[in-house]
Amino acid sequence: GNISLRTIKVRNVMSEMRPGTNLVAFMFQCLSKERSIVHNLYVVFENTEEGEYVPSPCSYCGCENGAFFCSHMLCFLYIARIVQRATDMAQEEIEKVMPLDRRTLQNIPCLIENVLAKDKIRRQEAQSKRQSKRK
Repeated sequence: GNISLRTIKVRNVMSEMRPGTNLVAFMFQCLSKERSIVHNLYVVFENTEEGEYVPSPCSYCGCENGAFFCSHMLCFLYIARIVQRATDMAQEEIEKVMPLDRRTLQNIPCLIENVLAKDKIRRQEAQSKRQSKRK
């Protein structure tokens, strides 16, 4: 999978599954390697020194194996470990090392006006070039 680092959000949460325990949830999107589907993931840990992982139903992924421990979660844990080790790197530096997959960008909604305007400009430019060649 390919995690979109820009989509990572962190929240302090509580759960009825762990009453009285402070939890921290990481929410993010991951692009499926095989099908180019963007999955929403929620990975939850106890907000303690040890930071114990809290399994399903608190932590889950939108993929078929999301109720269990899927490869998308493993990918996040791998990246989290890299970030823990590379304490001298800023987020921008990490994003440069791990660029966003173009398929993830294609799954982000955009205004159709922007797409149509750019397409119209390209067509006008092409038409102008063709007309100038004829002269």
